[in-house]
Amino acid sequence: MRVAVTAPATSANLGPGFDAFGICLERPFDTVVAKTTEGEGVTLEISGVGSESIPSDPRRNTAGRAALAVMRMSGFRGGVAICLKKGVRPGSGLGSSAASAAASAVAVARLAGGLPVEKIVEAAAEGESASAGEEHADNVAASIMGGFTIVRSVHPASVIRIWPPRFLRLVLALPDLYVSTFEARKILPRRVPLASMVGNVAKASTMVAAMMKGDLALLGSAMEDSVVEPLRAKLIKGYGDVKRAALASGASGVTVSGSGPAVLAVVDAKRASPSKVAAAMASAFGENGVGCETIISKVGRGAAIKAR
Repeated sequence: MRVAVTAPATSANLGPGFDAFGICLERPFDTVVAKTTEGEGVTLEISGVGSESIPSDPRRNTAGRAALAVMRMSGFRGGVAICLKKGVRPGSGLGSSAASAAASAVAVARLAGGLPVEKIVEAAAEGESASAGEEHADNVAASIMGGFTIVRSVHPASVIRIWPPRFLRLVLALPDLYVSTFEARKILPRRVPLASMVGNVAKASTMVAAMMKGDLALLGSAMEDSVVEPLRAKLIKGYGDVKRAALASGASGVTVSGSGPAVLAVVDAKRASPSKVAAAMASAFGENGVGCETIISKVGRGAAIKAR
């Protein structure tokens, strides 16, 4: 039996929603082709962008570890061969490791006869520990389910999905910088002042209300984080200039995408030009001596099974 699955890039946190909020892009995406074998366990082959730096040992790879988790959860007996084609650049802040884990978990769940989506998310989150050093489900939930997702818990997985307003555009500026998710998590504070916690809870709650109301101006105004963003911004040369340029060109809100270095701007396509925002962000990075590519995307629909 053979199945092919694509799982798209994502942006996590969206400012104050650390490890809880995620949003799905339409592109880029990773592709997993998985098939049953007569052996046992998981074998893994990797190709595509950045593949030379990704371990092929299944237990050290997010796709491999997610596959093993699905097999354990489902009681699957036998072997699985996985061919992973990377389309999401590692260390980009676009959920690269999550796209691999999500595609693998969905594919192997289909080979195993199916699992509830919450279990697939849980398995993919377990896969993420191979890259980040700990389990987190914000990226994998959005990559699997699409839309804007809120992770209530990882074990057991509980996720709420909201479909954002159709005029929302996600503009990503991806600079020629590398930020390790593992290292970006190491710099996080272990203690947070009560006032910062209260502020982030208020802003995150406002973002959910804005999504439900379709108020993109309110959404953008709440994308401010006083805990994680200031620390991770230091890893992104020119971040302040890029943020100011995006806002000046019509973005509703701007923040670090996941652990960075990608920078996310949310744009109301009824009121501003996503292309203009993308150009302003690229120009600001350029003025800081940093090359940059940009992505303009609608909100994605999540992982898709392509063939069997």
